[in-house]
Amino acid sequence: MGSLAVFPRGPARDYLIKCNGHADQRTTRRPPQPTGRSSSLHPRETMTRETPDTSSADVIVRGLEQQRYRCLVNGDTEGFALLCHPNLIFLHATGETETRESYLSKLEAGRYTYNRVEHPIHSITVADGTAVVMGDVIAELNAEGKTIRLQNRVLATWVQTNQGWLLVGHAGLPLDNRRR
Repeated sequence: MGSLAVFPRGPARDYLIKCNGHADQRTTRRPPQPTGRSSSLHPRETMTRETPDTSSADVIVRGLEQQRYRCLVNGDTEGFALLCHPNLIFLHATGETETRESYLSKLEAGRYTYNRVEHPIHSITVADGTAVVMGDVIAELNAEGKTIRLQNRVLATWVQTNQGWLLVGHAGLPLDNRRR
């Protein structure tokens, strides 16, 4: 595996350069939260169009999963938006469904603010330009003025586009039937 520390060209890379002055992901505004896994909260590898092997895709998508939750905890709606496909479907564990636009508008308005997120990843399956991630989300957030503690199993779907990997689907399912 290579050890490139930059995003491939595209909007996410441009955003990192705007924020950090470079596309090296080791610089973040807030230190990452431990997840109990030694896999990277700071992805150190990237896939180019010339090297489409699934192990590279696994590394990239794992890093993007961690990046999206880091954006949520940091209140970085712009960074989160760059990771999302225009046709994103976001299915909450409550059954509520949102589009990219509706979810982003709630983040921007402060209707969802994430205080803490842990995201252990159980598996990543890559096939034909699509990656499906299964993991857990243990989080504390404020939603619509209420503090909520989540313990969900999540399934995230990423697709490879000409702009890189983008999140196109998210579905959550409570691990227990009650919220604490």
